[in-house]
Parts: sequence; structure tokens; C-alpha cells
Amino acid sequence: MRRSRATEAALLSAVFAACGASALAQDLPLPDLKAVATLREDLQLEVWINGRNTGLVAAVEREADGRLRMRADEMRAVGLEASGMGMVELAANQGLSAAYDDAGQRLMVTADIDQLAIQRFDLSVRRETAGAPRQDLGAVLNYILSADAGQVDADDALGVDAIGLALDGRVFGRFGALASGVSASHVGDETRIVRLDTTWSWYDPKRMLGLRGGDYINGGFAWTRPIRMAGFQVRRDFATRPDIVTMPSPRLAATAAAPSTLELYVNDSRILSRPVGAGPIRIDGLPSAQGYSNVRLVLADAAGRQVAVDAPFFATPLLLRKGLADFSAEAGFARRGFGVESADYAGSPIVSASLRYGVRDALTVEGHVEAGAGLVQGGAGATVQVGGLGVVSASLAASHVDDRGGALAAMVFDSRFAGFYVSGMSMRASDGYRDLASVTSRPSFYRNWRMAGDEPPRAIDQVTVSTPLRLARLMRDGDVPVLSASYSAQTPASGPRRQVWSGSLRHTLADRVTAYVTAYASRGERRDAGAFLGISIPLGSSGSATAGVQAQGGDTIAFVEASRAETQAQGSYGWRGRIEQGAQQGAELQGAYRGRNARVSGAVQYADGAARGQVQVEGAVAWLGGVGAATNRLEGSFALVEVGAPDVPVLYQNQKVGRSDRNGRLLVRNLEAFEVNRLSIDSQDLPLELEADQTERTVTPMAGGGAIVRFGVGKSPPAVLLTLHRPDGGFVPPGAEVIRPGVTERAIVGYDGQTFLTGAIADGDLRVVVEDGNECVARLVLGAAASEGGRHVVDAVCR
Repeated sequence: MRRSRATEAALLSAVFAACGASALAQDLPLPDLKAVATLREDLQLEVWINGRNTGLVAAVEREADGRLRMRADEMRAVGLEASGMGMVELAANQGLSAAYDDAGQRLMVTADIDQLAIQRFDLSVRRETAGAPRQDLGAVLNYILSADAGQVDADDALGVDAIGLALDGRVFGRFGALASGVSASHVGDETRIVRLDTTWSWYDPKRMLGLRGGDYINGGFAWTRPIRMAGFQVRRDFATRPDIVTMPSPRLAATAAAPSTLELYVNDSRILSRPVGAGPIRIDGLPSAQGYSNVRLVLADAAGRQVAVDAPFFATPLLLRKGLADFSAEAGFARRGFGVESADYAGSPIVSASLRYGVRDALTVEGHVEAGAGLVQGGAGATVQVGGLGVVSASLAASHVDDRGGALAAMVFDSRFAGFYVSGMSMRASDGYRDLASVTSRPSFYRNWRMAGDEPPRAIDQVTVSTPLRLARLMRDGDVPVLSASYSAQTPASGPRRQVWSGSLRHTLADRVTAYVTAYASRGERRDAGAFLGISIPLGSSGSATAGVQAQGGDTIAFVEASRAETQAQGSYGWRGRIEQGAQQGAELQGAYRGRNARVSGAVQYADGAARGQVQVEGAVAWLGGVGAATNRLEGSFALVEVGAPDVPVLYQNQKVGRSDRNGRLLVRNLEAFEVNRLSIDSQDLPLELEADQTERTVTPMAGGGAIVRFGVGKSPPAVLLTLHRPDGGFVPPGAEVIRPGVTERAIVGYDGQTFLTGAIADGDLRVVVEDGNECVARLVLGAAASEGGRHVVDAVCR
């Protein structure tokens, strides 16, 4: 109970008066004044800090001598700095004073800046907590059937030149997934069948691990060369945990000298506006879109004074957040001739391993080793963030094979300064440097009178520069035009150095009209140059028309084309038409349609008197939970939705994706693996005799797996919409009560004599009690419809 000092004085006066009045009658002991003086008050007070109402109430202990104490966790909750979990005497903290306002039941605190707790704002995206990912036992077979026919020259006869069939299938369940692919072709008189990858995969989202057995590609970095292997691989798989942010996110800190309004801008877009108290402020979880961002924090107090903090930030996947590790380890045999040979594996066992670790948000270190086939190779590197300018990554590696050693050095940079975006990479390798890609490849050419394989290039240089052109005349309408230029050069182990220069200018005008110009020049085994100029105009929400000129290899061609983009939705279609005039005259027409069970596409070309055509059919056959279904290609995760009724709309993430078939099922494609996927049905389209246990379900599938989602649609419990009439033809008045034999709950009659009865399964008499106490009896007759369940409309006369 809350008591004041005045209350204590009154209590003591009453005690003394009582004692004095009765002293003559009996010998009573005097009150213990020392005990009364040490009474402690437990108060619940509204907390004010530096004249600002925090809007919070805290538990405060007030000693008899006026000292005030709070628990440390309560202090932190109201915005005061405190350590530990015990009781803290407020006056004992230097720079902190507190007073008790008895009349207002307030705790008035005056605190220096360093005595105020940090006001934290976490802007990170809060993902819905995903359940354990699952995949039910099932199988998928994807197929692509294609044919190519026509003429090479105008004088050739029309005929079918090639037929192709590509199959990739997988079986999945609790054991993981086993997948394999086959490519078959018939060209002329030759038929070829080639096995592609065969891989078993298994995921552990809790540990963010992925295991693979069979065919796979080993891990590595920008300065390593990946190879295909057959064996076993264990790796970190961040995709299994979409809630984990791997890139460092920007963090801001500021101090408000007085209560203020905080506004936060990212690239001139306001993302936060909130009142704050005086004291330190910290903002975490800022959006970390890849590339350069400028974050600006503005504090404005009641007097209009403003303090601004600018923090340029550069986000890149080259950096890992502090404490995160990414790794990959493989052991097996190198695979050669992928897509040409079914089982060409090198005979020597090999191993490789890669590791990245975020030492700090601004520093990530990495290492890579390879061994086998007589080779030992290893390297290390580091990526450093240089303030808001960008990142720089440097790596060194060395190898030893056949008594020869070699070294490699590489540097990658990605930055922005003075309005320019610059990214590039440079690598140098000595003549003796080798890696697994070179020692396991089949020899293909002579070098120094010896057969040599796929040796690493001796030098690679790449640089790209882009900048927005802030020209008032061009910026009057539409977006800012962007100018970019790039240079790429490579010096192979054998042969001439190859170089490519390119540049482009792109500007989106008003109404989404886009103009562009692109040019390139190359030098190496042969020289080439070209330029492209065009303008694109949107046609509705999904179409566009483009007109332009291209010059390449000494030939100039003018073209006009129009297109409509196809979507993944059932029933969508797309097309593209193009006409060329100039050094080459021709036309092309393409079209595609996506049905419920497959996608069909075709193309026809005409050039210089010769005509060609292609047709392609692609789709999939899936089996899940004992149910087979034909559908479009299933590249990723999917769900078999069992609605339980035909022709019911099914929604995925609140977007309609189709209707259930005659068996009450629909296969929903393109689910997000390891994410919470929300599926729902529109119960308004259910027949009256049916109802669903649930109208919304969530599912978290494994990558490439399938899951069954059931909505439990079944027969509705028998129910009757009963309209009660009087003998004179009027309605039984509202408020009347309907009493059924054996049913405790009474039904209330509404307007127009209507009431709703549940569980009505047989004919019977109903007692109806009106508000004036009079009763009548109505005969409920359901007939044969009673045994069918569902809802029924019945009329009855109450007599």
C-alpha cells in the first residue's frame, strides 16, 4: 500500500492519543518509536527523466530517511544506466539525483548524459519463425522435348535436323534427396545419350550444413578455379537459414542533448521517424543492400536545433559478419568431359578445402588448400572494408608439382568515391603455378614439347567504372542517366593476350521510355568492334517495343521488335517478334504458353531466303504421398495442396495460383525453400454441405522437396436455416426461443422468423416460446436431406 509522511504522522498521533486516554485504565506499553522511524515504503511511481515523462511506472523503495532505491533492471527499463541485477541507491550514482513527488506520485530524476541508458533501435527484418523444414516421400521427373527443323541455305530442302530430350529426376524423403540427369539427342544419323550429374544431398538447418555425395562442384574463391568432382562434400549452407544475415550491416551511434525527434534516411529515403529522450542512441540492423549506401541520422529538438550524422556504408558478400564462418571440404575424384562423357573420372584421389571467417565486421580472412595427383597447393587472403569507400581483398597462393613450384597473387576491389563506382580484379600467376583444374584435365595441346592441360592463365585484369550523369537537361524527366565503361584482359598460358573494351549509356525517360547506346572493341586472335543504339517503349504492364541499329563486323542492321513477358502463372503466355533490314534481311517470331500441365514454346526464323523453326515442350511428372500429377517443371520446392473439394481457389502468399482439380488437389510450384510459405483457400467457394477445418496453413519445405498440405475439408455438421411462420402467414416475432427435445441450448429467432439449428438430423416437434410467455409447436420435417449432412433451408408453421 502506498503511504505518505503525513499518513505516518497521523498514525503516530492516533497511537499516542489512544495510549494517553487509556493509561489510567490499564498499563499499556509505549510504542517503539525506533521501529516506526525505520518504516520503508514500496511505491509504484511514474518516472520523469530530465523533465520528460517516460510514460513508464517503476517500483521504487523509499527509506524512512528519504533515500530512494530501484532494482538495476528497472532502471535500465526506464532509460537509466545500471549494471547488475540488485538494488541500487539512486543518490549514490555520481551525476544522478532523484526526488519523490508525493502529490503527483512521480519520481523526478535528473541525470547526466553518461547516466542515461543507450536508446536502442533494431531495424533488422523480423522473419516469421519457421518450423522444422520437411519433405514428404516423393519423386519428380522433369523433361524437355525439343525439335529443330528447316534450311541452312535458301536452296536446302526442309527437314528435321535434330531431336533432343533432357530428363532430370529426383527422389526425396527423410533420407535427403537423390537426383540425376540425362541428355539425349539425335542429329543426322547419330544418337547420343549422356548422363549428367548424379548427386545425393542432405541438409541440417540447425547447424547450417549441407552434405553431398556423388557429383558436385568444389568450393573456392575468386582467385581459385572450381572443378567438378565425384565423392563427398560437406559445406556451410547459409541458404538453410534465411533468418541469418551474413553481410555486416551498418550501425549508427549519436547522442541527443535534449528530447528530440529522430529521423533516419537511407539513400535519401526516410525509413524511421521517432521521438527520443536525451542521451545516447544506437541504431542496429540497418538495411544492407549490396553496394554503396549513404545513411543519414537527423536529431531535431523542440527549439528547432538540428544535429545530423552522415555514415557512408559499403555492403558486399566478400565480407562476413563478425563471428560467422563459411567453409567447404571435398574428397573424391575429378570429373572430366561433363556434358560430353557420362563417366570420365580421373584415377587419382584429390581433396580440397576452403574457409572464410569474419574476424570483425570490417575484416574477413580466408584460406584454400588443394592436394592430389602429385599437387600440393595452398593460399590465404583477407578482405578489408576501407571506411565507406569500399572493400579491398588481397590473396596469395603457392603450388608444388613435379619438382616445380609456382605462385599466384590476386587483388579484388569494389569502391565508390567522387561519385564513381569502381570495381576490379587483377591476378598474376608464375609459369610454374598449377591447381587441380590443370593437373586433372586431359592434355589438349603441346607446350615446350610436352602435352599440357588446362593451365591457369598467367594474368587477368578486369575493371568496371560507372557513374550517374547529373545533367539538368537529361534529368528533367525520368531517372538519372548512367554511364559505364569496362576493360577486361587475359593472358593465357599459351596464345595471344585477349582484351575487350566496352561502354554503355542508359537513360530511362518519362513514362518508362528507355534509350541506350552500347559499344565494344576486342583484340586478340582477331579484332572486332561493334555498336548498338536503341530506344524501348513499354506496351502496357508486361510488354515493350524496341527500335534500334547495330553495327558489327562491318555490317549494319536496323531492327524493330516487340515482346510480351511470360510469367510463371498458369495460363500465361509470352511472345516476341523481330524484323531486320540492312546487311541481313530477316524476321523472327517466338511464342510460349504455360498450361496447367506443361509449357509449350516455338520459334520461326527467316533470314536471306532460308527458314527454320523450333518447337519445345517442357513439364514434369510428380509423385507425392501416393498421388501422381502432371505439372510444369519443378526446379525448386513445391506443395501438393489437398483441398478436399473441386474448383476451390488456392492462394500462395495471398496471391491466387489456381483452383483445385476434380479430385480436390492442386500442385503449387516455386515455394521458397527453408522459408515460411503461406497457403490458403477461399472458403466462400466451398459448397454449402462442406466446411474446412482450416483455411490457412504454413509449410517450410526443404530445397527441391515437396510437402503435402491438407485443409481438412469435409461434410459440414447437419444444420438447418429454419423460417417459422404463424398460422396467419406472418413471421414468429424476433426474440422467441426454440426448444428442441434433448438439446439444452435454446435457439433465438431473429428477423423474418429465421433461426439457425445445428446438429439437426431427424424430424421432430419444436417448442417455440415467445416473449409474452405464449407457446406454439412447429413440426420440423427434413426428409431425405437429413442424412446427407450440410446446410438446409426449411420452413415450418408454429401452431
